[in-house]
Amino acid sequence: MKICILNSVHPIYDTRLRRVAETLSEAGHEITVLAPSSGEGDQGGFEERFNISFIGIQRAAQGRFEKGRSLGGILKTIFSRVMIAADLFRLGLKTRADVYHCNEMDSWVVGILLKLLLKRGVVFDVHEYYPARVAETALSPQLGKWVERMVRNSFSFFSRLSDGLVFVNDSIASLYKFRCPYIVLRNCVRIRDFRPLPVVENLQKTFQDRTIVVHIGNLRVGYGAKALLESLQYIQDPAILFLILGGAYEGFLRGVEESGYTEQVKVVKQMPLEEMLDYLSLAEIGITLLQPSDKNMIYSLGRKFLEYIAAGIPVIVSDFPEYRTLVDKYELGLVVNPENPQDIAEAIIKLVEDDRLRRQLGENAARAFEVELNWEMESRKLFDLYDQLKIEN
Repeated sequence: MKICILNSVHPIYDTRLRRVAETLSEAGHEITVLAPSSGEGDQGGFEERFNISFIGIQRAAQGRFEKGRSLGGILKTIFSRVMIAADLFRLGLKTRADVYHCNEMDSWVVGILLKLLLKRGVVFDVHEYYPARVAETALSPQLGKWVERMVRNSFSFFSRLSDGLVFVNDSIASLYKFRCPYIVLRNCVRIRDFRPLPVVENLQKTFQDRTIVVHIGNLRVGYGAKALLESLQYIQDPAILFLILGGAYEGFLRGVEESGYTEQVKVVKQMPLEEMLDYLSLAEIGITLLQPSDKNMIYSLGRKFLEYIAAGIPVIVSDFPEYRTLVDKYELGLVVNPENPQDIAEAIIKLVEDDRLRRQLGENAARAFEVELNWEMESRKLFDLYDQLKIEN
């Protein structure tokens, strides 16, 4: 089957995009990816053994639909997305694919137009709750509610013209109304990427006698930077080290300096997976403190959380539905109020002081990864969806 993956915003190096493309290619499908070009080396994002074609779009979306943007900025973003959609349609038409796999609302509209014109299939990979994201840009709360309802209704209508939906988790799926087959495909990591974890002697010497609490990814405001910083005042153990892998915003870095926590916090810039695993192999606890700023945060299931599980370390996570469900099901960590620094500190101290509990939760996490929470298991759902499309088209 010829599958064309349409992207108006997601770049070629996006983890989920790359993983889906490689998985479908591995299943024997012929894959073409249309995505914004980031310059030389785009094709290098895929493993060489996969036969995947890439066609770059020489445009980029101008900004995002974010709260606080001016009307002019929003209109500029809309115009740029319309122009990219035109490119996607033109290039997608040339591929004459059997199925168009779309990764954004606007690329989904393009995919539906191609489906109607060519009588082919279309699948939408739903990464987030788009109605709330668009509604954030409204000039008033009342208008925002109307915009959210309008986008939800549009989603329901477009779903009737689609052959399948792919949701990132059950909570996001529950927020929509739709009328077509669907699967839930979580952003799990591959077993072969995390087994076995490396043993790096020079890092072990550098961090010896420290208990590492690791945060993967850039530590920004919405990701609990303020709460994490404030939790340090309740942690007296000098052996505890917060290791931030992926950088942090300037306000957090300044706060660490001004509060005298430079010996308790180490921030490392963004790095490739192989280098991240070197650090992750030393961690005792993984932490993610997403803030309840919007529905997309509250109903998320972040990849960093799944990477902690893959590394076999206990987690401390925000008390949000997807995280609590997995933490309770597999007993692999603790949930906290992400806005309460003292609650966060108490959870950290509990795991640091109770060696037996920490090891047991880590073993449970490793077992959950081997049994269910890995990409090899998740990808079976993708195969089933496309096998169904193969019969119907």
